[in-house]
This record gives sequence, structure tokens and C-alpha cells, in this order.
Amino acid sequence: MKKTLSLFLALILTLSMVSGVYASEASDLNVADLQEAITEHNESFIDSLEEKKNEIVDTLNQFPEDEVLQEVKQYLDEKPELSDGQIISDFSVNVLLYDDSGATLSLDNYIEELEEQASFKTSLKDEEIKPLARGGIVWVNSINGNLNTRNIEITTKYVSYVGSKPDSVSFTNKFLASDVQTTNKAYYAEKGRDSRHLTSNQSFTSTLRSQTKYWIGSTEVKAFEKGVPVGIQTGDTDRILYNNAAMPYLKYVDTRSGLVNHEPSSTTWQKVANPTPWDSSKDRGAYITYYINTYGNPGWDWASYDIHHIKPREYGGGNEKSNLIPVPRSIHQQLITAWWNSYNKG
Repeated sequence: MKKTLSLFLALILTLSMVSGVYASEASDLNVADLQEAITEHNESFIDSLEEKKNEIVDTLNQFPEDEVLQEVKQYLDEKPELSDGQIISDFSVNVLLYDDSGATLSLDNYIEELEEQASFKTSLKDEEIKPLARGGIVWVNSINGNLNTRNIEITTKYVSYVGSKPDSVSFTNKFLASDVQTTNKAYYAEKGRDSRHLTSNQSFTSTLRSQTKYWIGSTEVKAFEKGVPVGIQTGDTDRILYNNAAMPYLKYVDTRSGLVNHEPSSTTWQKVANPTPWDSSKDRGAYITYYINTYGNPGWDWASYDIHHIKPREYGGGNEKSNLIPVPRSIHQQLITAWWNSYNKG
């Protein structure tokens, strides 16, 4: 069974600009407070990430003698440090393994091969199994938004090598961007790249001015012996939606109803001349009644909640129930409006 080792530390900050009298024009928080608020409102997601990481570690523990997997496990135990204004959105732990034939394996493929090999060894009671690779390197790449510089950052670290040490290793960070909500890399165009040669335990960071797009941090790694490439592998982060201020999109989930503020399908929405009207008294009251009748009375103080339009009215969103969700006013005022204020402008 394939084990995915991309760790989605994605602060996919959702939603929408909500209409009505409670919408503020901009966030009053400074960068440090905004950084803290983004983290605070993603506690449930971070908890689910920790569960996923524990599942990965359980898989690695099945092979306690394997050098490669133990290097990966050691890295997973480390906690990334945030610089001032930095929001870590996603990171991926990767492995390049190579043999004399020039074949390479990714980390997922390597685990699959180990599992098959273990089954083969058990069935034949064979103690001599050929090693899957004679050498390899472990590296990690992350994609981050920096609220101070308004840049997107890709940081790559060469964690360690195992087996035969390569003479040199090159790392190329690539900024891939798409205007549509998809994981298909065919829809992503390269917006910038930066290459370095690193030695074990070294890292480097590449930066690019943020634009409102879906981004993937892609790192291509090449290992060389005597000037000849012996292995090549690419590691990608998950896609992250940033605005022009390098702020990730907040994914807010209403746990009572299960309603989710999904990401916009496109990053090129234009403002409409005549937005759908919204009566902050009549329309708001009608939605609250609908919500209670449909999902039960949550016992909230509705005065502290806004009714958000998932697709903002100014970008063509309507008042249909599928486009509405209740969101705590503090989240709206601190995070959501600020994100949309930099949706299509710097």
C-alpha cells in the first residue's frame, strides 16, 4: 500500500469576503499578530497533520534497521522554526536513491519495495536480499509565505546521505503557478527557479514576489559521481493558494453543519459592475432562520457571527444557500477580509 509522505501543513485559509455592515475594509493586525492568528485558527488542521505524521512514523518503524528511513524519521521529529512574518504552508520529505543501473526510487516507491521484499524474504526464508540501492540522499523542501516581504519562499535542506556518498548534489527550486484550482501539474507554469550545490546539512531559500495564484514548490535534485549524474528526483509540496501579499487562503470549516469555505476555482475573477444586493437585516435574518431549521440551534451569540459569501458578491457571488456560511466575526475581520483585499491588487 502506497504511503504518502508529503506533509500537508497547509494553512489553506478559506473563505470569502462577507457582505453586510460587519465587513471591515482591512485587517488592523500587524504582521506578528496576523502570523499568530493564522496559526491559532488552524489548530484542528495541525492536529490532523500530527496524526498523519504519526502514521508515517509507524510505517518507518517497521524497518528499524534501514538507514534511509531512520534518517527520514529523525527529520520528522524536528520542528521547523518560523522567522518573523513567515507562514509555513507545506513541506515534503523526499529521498533520491540510486543504483549502478542508473535507476532511481522515490521514498514512497522505496517503502513499497521494502514491503514487497520483506514479504518475499518471509515466504522463502531467504536471508540474502540484494540491497535496493547503493546510495542516496534525504532532503526536504517547503513552501512558505512571508508577510513582511510579500514574497513566496521555497526552502530546501539537504538532510543527509546514506550509503555511497555522491561527489556533489545540485538542487533546483522551481516556483510553479496556476490560475485554476487543480493538482494537475500540466496546468502549472514555471515562474522562477534558483539552483545551488549543497553539502550535507546545508540549506538555501529562494524567493519570488507573490501573486494571487495556486503555487507548488518543486525541487529537482541531481546527484553526481565523477561529474556524471547518477540519480535525479523531484519533490513537490502540495498546492497552496496565496494572494498578492503572500498570505495563504484560510480554510474555515463550520463543524456543526459541515459547511466548508472552499477555495475559489480561479485566481482571475474580476469585479462585477452590479453586485447582488444583500440586506444586512432581512437577508441575514432569513439565513439564520434557515440555518437553525436545517442544522439545529447552535446556541451561538449570532451578534458575534457574520454570514459570509464564499464567492464574494463583488466578484459575482450570489445569495444562494450554497454560497453562504456563518463565520465568527473575529476570523472574518482579522483574516478573511485581509486576504480578499489583496486578491487582485498588490
